[in-house]
Amino acid sequence: MQISHEAIYLSLYDPRRRQAIDRSLTQRLRSGRPMRRPKLARRPTGRGIIRGMVSISARPAEVEDRKVPGHWEGDL
Repeated sequence: MQISHEAIYLSLYDPRRRQAIDRSLTQRLRSGRPMRRPKLARRPTGRGIIRGMVSISARPAEVEDRKVPGHWEGDL
């Protein structure tokens, strides 16, 4: 008989069975957490957020002329 690791974790994290499962089993899990948190409940990590970013609408007017090579989008 074969069983996937995801099936094991789903059975351990099932809220209907949480009282029936011994806490020592969840402590032996690789993560050691007693239960999973939904994605929406997780705290944002701040990754992907650029601090001090200047909006594209706040660019100087001379950038729109594109006369200077550094102001072009496809510079190499």
